Amino acid sequence: MNASSSSAGGLVNSTLRVIWWNGLRLLVQLGWMVALAHWLGVNQYGAFIGVASLGVAAGGFAGLGMGLKMYRDVATGSVTVAQMWGRVLGVMAWSSMGLFAAALLVADLVLDLATTFEFQVLAYLLFSEVVVAPIATQIAFAYASVGDMGRSAAVPVVLAGARLVALIMLPSGVGLHGVALAHLAATVAGVYFVVMRSGARLGVGWRMSGTSRSEVLDALSYSSLWASGLAVGSLDKSLALKWGGETAAGHYSVGQRLAAIASIPVEAISAAALPRLFRGHDAGLSDGVRIGVMASLAALYGVAAGAVVWVAAPFVVVVLGPAFSAIAGLGAWMAAYVLLYCVRVVAASVLLGRGHIAWRTACEAASLVVFALLAMSLAPARGAVGAMAALVSMEAFMAALFWARILWPGRRESVSAA
Repeated sequence: MNASSSSAGGLVNSTLRVIWWNGLRLLVQLGWMVALAHWLGVNQYGAFIGVASLGVAAGGFAGLGMGLKMYRDVATGSVTVAQMWGRVLGVMAWSSMGLFAAALLVADLVLDLATTFEFQVLAYLLFSEVVVAPIATQIAFAYASVGDMGRSAAVPVVLAGARLVALIMLPSGVGLHGVALAHLAATVAGVYFVVMRSGARLGVGWRMSGTSRSEVLDALSYSSLWASGLAVGSLDKSLALKWGGETAAGHYSVGQRLAAIASIPVEAISAAALPRLFRGHDAGLSDGVRIGVMASLAALYGVAAGAVVWVAAPFVVVVLGPAFSAIAGLGAWMAAYVLLYCVRVVAASVLLGRGHIAWRTACEAASLVVFALLAMSLAPARGAVGAMAALVSMEAFMAALFWARILWPGRRESVSAA
């Protein structure tokens, strides 16, 4: 077998493992979503997801990009995971606490949830997502950096599974306070299990070490990239909660999550190809013909998967109950989102492979502004439909900017070592 076929075979096997684990993760998250919706109802569910999504977005900055720097440096062979892990943990220790305080202030002052959430509930949810859960993300980066994409994709499954088990085990009659506390306890338990299981294989633990200023500055460009991507996938729910209200946010969050499940294969291919991109395009994604093929396949898949989502949307009420019947009216928007999201994910990977980090980050930030403005205009009157219209517009805007940069003649870059 020649090197090319071996590389292709490795990519296929890696992609299949990632598809399996991503599929399992989203199924577990779907189970968690159903259980949480039944526990809280559509109003409190929308508020819960809106606050947790704010935490996920803030948690994207935890570590200030050191996890992605570790990913890049280990994948290129310049350091080992064991050499980098203590530095990653050290930066996370102080950065995440500052981010937690900031997210708590924003949630308390901006989201206006005084009638729905106690301050303790906000603290439980945000501490889970800003301080604790990002540790698991760094472990996933560590596995990916050594090419173990299967275990990298398995890490979020452990965390999601722990949260689902905690929710299932709650005694009847527990209110929002108990659900939030169980969410925090499950997150701590899941992260502890992941770190302890990864100790021997990766050389990681709980010992922190110092990091130079130059290393932190080097990592910051990746921090902005990672955080902007998380913000695009998370802050939309917080903004839907802010301007559409709890009921609209609940319907919107379920619709967006179901559409995201349909995009697993395209996400998996992008994730599996990323280590090869860091090592210098050995997956061939810089070649125009192969990029065109990937984009075409993503678009075809997006059309087919979107059609399935559209047809399936009215049946959500069978699982979640009549309170979620409005999701049936979101089917067309959900289908459009699947198509645009699949095409955009491919473009995002190509941009990262070519080193267009600043462009991608700026486009994601601008797209989030587009969503915010449209949601502010449409969600108050049209509810979840308005929020979904804003989401589809954001994805179309972002995909157009991404592909315009890729197709720009004579302006190619390679991944920098810095």
